[in-house]
Amino acid sequence: MDKTVRVRITRIRGTETRAEDDTVIAERETRLFLNGAEFALTVMTPGDEDLWAVGHLAARGVIGSACDLAGVEVSEDGAVVTAVARGARTSQAARERLRMRDLAALAGAAREGVRWLADAPLYTSTGGAHVAALVRADGTRLSRAEDVGRHNAVDKVLGWALVNGVSLSETILATSGRLTGEMVSKAGVAGVPVMASISAATNRGVDEALRYGVTLIGFVRGNAMNVYTGAPASGAPAPREC
Repeated sequence: MDKTVRVRITRIRGTETRAEDDTVIAERETRLFLNGAEFALTVMTPGDEDLWAVGHLAARGVIGSACDLAGVEVSEDGAVVTAVARGARTSQAARERLRMRDLAALAGAAREGVRWLADAPLYTSTGGAHVAALVRADGTRLSRAEDVGRHNAVDKVLGWALVNGVSLSETILATSGRLTGEMVSKAGVAGVPVMASISAATNRGVDEALRYGVTLIGFVRGNAMNVYTGAPASGAPAPREC
């Protein structure tokens, strides 16, 4: 299934009205089965279902790396993902502590991450996509994903990191969505130390950032931003060999 669909619309501009084709983002229900039982149901943009599954399991605390999965299979139409877990994730208490760079350096990396969101192709063509991106603390771009759901976009980049052996403890997660409690807890559980957004944080987002030691940065626009929390972050362990 394509990520976009052409539909017929009536476009109004001032006093002018005309019929034309437009591009809209596609969505469909996708189910994740874990060890034979249904684990999650989401509405998502087709594509990267395997990365979404891995990232979603990491964000829920089920796995700590791709090595914790015996396999991931995606149905032919991508609507069903089947995962088999074979090991428990590393506990939160056993994580290494990671002190990221100073705030000025983090601010520059946060700006780079948010800047990368702006020209994402699905967002540019439809205006209907949320975007998430992972960058390193020096601003190096790692992975970017788009989805009709902001949670799915985050899961996809988290999954990319785990599949490619990138330690999330060395990354900054940028997102186009609000920094809600559920969104921030995804980063905290998965081991991301810094989260940034062009949008605002909620009170529960700040609470979850404090709970997991996440540096939380919102309203990243140009040279301005709000730093809601800035304690040293709790990082995930480095990737291990399977």
